[in-house]
Amino acid sequence: MPLLWNEIDNIIHEYSDNADGAEEVYFVIYKEIDGIISEIYSAEDHHVGFYPMAGMFEGSVEQRIYETGEPYQSNNYNSADGSYMFVAYPVTDESGEVVALLETGTDLYVFNAENSELVKNVLVYVFMSLIIALLILGEVIISREGLADRRPAIKEKRPISPNIIRPLVFIVYFAANMSTAFTPLYGTELWRESDPFSAEIAAALPISVETVAAALATVLAGFICDKTGCKNLSFAAAFFYISGNLMAANANNLYVFIGANICTGAAGGMFAIAINAYIAAFSDEEYRSKGFAGLNAACLAGINCGTVVGSMIAEHLGFSNTYLAAACIVPAMVVLVALCMQGRKYLAPFTAEENDEESDSKKSMSVFRFICKPRVLMFFVMINFPYIICASFLSYFFPVYGAESMLTETQISLAFLLSGVVSIYLGPVLSEVISKRMGTYRSMLFASVIYASALVFFIVSPSILSCFIVVAMFAVADSFGLTAQSVYFTNLPEVKKLGNGKAMSINTTVENISSACGPMIFAYIFILGTEKGLMILAAGFVLMLTIFAAAHRIIEKKDK
Repeated sequence: MPLLWNEIDNIIHEYSDNADGAEEVYFVIYKEIDGIISEIYSAEDHHVGFYPMAGMFEGSVEQRIYETGEPYQSNNYNSADGSYMFVAYPVTDESGEVVALLETGTDLYVFNAENSELVKNVLVYVFMSLIIALLILGEVIISREGLADRRPAIKEKRPISPNIIRPLVFIVYFAANMSTAFTPLYGTELWRESDPFSAEIAAALPISVETVAAALATVLAGFICDKTGCKNLSFAAAFFYISGNLMAANANNLYVFIGANICTGAAGGMFAIAINAYIAAFSDEEYRSKGFAGLNAACLAGINCGTVVGSMIAEHLGFSNTYLAAACIVPAMVVLVALCMQGRKYLAPFTAEENDEESDSKKSMSVFRFICKPRVLMFFVMINFPYIICASFLSYFFPVYGAESMLTETQISLAFLLSGVVSIYLGPVLSEVISKRMGTYRSMLFASVIYASALVFFIVSPSILSCFIVVAMFAVADSFGLTAQSVYFTNLPEVKKLGNGKAMSINTTVENISSACGPMIFAYIFILGTEKGLMILAAGFVLMLTIFAAAHRIIEKKDK
């Protein structure tokens, strides 16, 4: 049988170039010549020729294949080259007669290493699926109370149990965060060398633009909500969510993707105002407290489940299909809004009754004067801003660093799951224990110290494992630190003078602006060099924290 060596060589190397792990597989063709097995082709060495092999043909495995036409497999073949597993196949002519043998195999050590990696990935999938299932089950169980109370509440014309908002909040943040783990990577993929900025900036821009859009939408949505109601504002948010995800799924350049993120950011801002205003409108204080607690828990659960599931879809089906999946989930939000949100006639307007003296004192302080107050300005600039900037380590730095270290999207999302689980389950316990022992002020400082220590740890020992440790340290700090920051801020005399509503609106705007700056700062950290950039960031964080502690002590002494 004439062997077309060039054709065989092209077929084998085309397979090697396209198949995963094929570069570790060898291909050799043997033929019996005058009672001796000879190598006549090798894809590894790119040669064709007759090279006699050790051993006689008579009584060998090769003779048996020639006679029976059946392939032979060995899982432990020891030779001078090491331990291999291989399969020898018969090559036949038109009449079915065996004329040569094709042997393919690989190094057992390589094979076992790949198997170990496969087992590790399967275990990661199982672990993540188990956590997701537990989070979803928890939301379903808690939501049942609200769903069971829906009909009686409508019949009695009273507010439904606030637990009914749990499935709505969960599904919204689930869909909104399906792209969280790979947004910087998608931005880099859509970047072109002709764009007027670097690839690092391209990775950071979509996140920053989305956060800015959310901040602007939050300001505008507050006025819109008063006129249209929470329900209509939520429907508008759903429209923007669907539009943004469809744009991202079909983005062919970075500018379309940025436009998509503007839409999803605006949607996030709208929904945040709608759901917070709805909960605040409960006339019963217990309902409000229960509603905000449920909002935080369902939000964290949705973020973590959405991040993991979205990453799995992205890894196997691509980024675009993840956005399409998110767009398909959002209509469920519309249904849940219709079921879960009641009209204004069931809720009391959330207005605080104030005496004339308090009202006059609040009117006397403008927003500008409020922000310029030393305590307020110090909190925003030296605590809130650097803390939120460093939080972008998870949303921006880790996905980019992980991708450079050959982590898959699913493995990257494991960090988000780790962060969420630690915050969800440690938060209530640590907040109570640490705040009682250390007080609000010291708890807030302690959380910032943990953040700074985590950055220093990564600078000293940069690795993927260190990344996960930093994420865990951040999550521990967040579990009590964010609560401590909120309590400290609301306890400031200036906040009480201005009013909680206005003050919290300003605080939210500052947080959104800080979140928008975070990815851009980390992008410049990559440009400067990871270790050098993080060292500057950590030093700045520690400096701000030290100045804040010293200034706080001076102000406290002056007030006494």
